[in-house]
Amino acid sequence: MHEAWLCIGLGYDRRSCRSDPMGVLRSEKYEKRHLGQWAERMSVDRLMSERDFGEYLDALRWLARDP
Repeated sequence: MHEAWLCIGLGYDRRSCRSDPMGVLRSEKYEKRHLGQWAERMSVDRLMSERDFGEYLDALRWLARDP
């Protein structure tokens, strides 16, 4: 899932990112060491329109709440 979000956030086609995110990211020579460099290119706006990303953020908010 995280790879799909990374792919979408970098501006690639949503359908391609959902079906084969690693295949799409390989065109960028994907390696985890590049994540810091790619952070500047991420579009959070594109990710916010993804339902499952919103659910992920809601879960993080729930975990971060005070007991």
